[in-house]
Amino acid sequence: MNKRTKNVDEVICESFCKTNSVREIANAFAHNFHKEVEKKKHNCKIKLLNNIRNPVVSISMFLPEATDEMITKIIKERTNIRKAPGIDGIGMQDFRAMISHDISIVTALVNDSLDDAHIPSLLKTSVTRPIFKAGGHDDLNNYRPVSILPSLDKICEYFVAGAIKNFMETFKIIDRRQFAYQKGKRAESILQDF
Repeated sequence: MNKRTKNVDEVICESFCKTNSVREIANAFAHNFHKEVEKKKHNCKIKLLNNIRNPVVSISMFLPEATDEMITKIIKERTNIRKAPGIDGIGMQDFRAMISHDISIVTALVNDSLDDAHIPSLLKTSVTRPIFKAGGHDDLNNYRPVSILPSLDKICEYFVAGAIKNFMETFKIIDRRQFAYQKGKRAESILQDF
């Protein structure tokens, strides 16, 4: 007989609901996550903006208008349909299904948002979920927070990020010694560069 794996909500309820209400558990996680962020934030002594060479770029960047092809490519290549939907309940699989019907609706939403220079606040509202790391299930410190944004926001962000990346590559703004978040560069690359 196949034993079903419990989801995170079931594990949390088993571990905490005996003595606390759901609201108390949510507040305890929120307080603990905030406390951990504050500890890390104030202990960080790294100054990221020291000694940065600022290349002179004499051209301004603009965001091109999104096309159905661009949005379809983002949905097909850059997104994971197994990820949970955000607060709106619309998952990436719903957007994938729209590709064969009428993706122009999504394209219009992206363009309208960028034309107005306004991302609706609901699209920036995340659902923060505790994800179990290791150890005892009844210890708040054994969970890490994951923020889940609405899928439409992710599509907008991928579109804007792609335009920024294209601009930076075209005008060679990214220093060749930048290894983090660069396609084709790994930890070994930085070692070879020394």
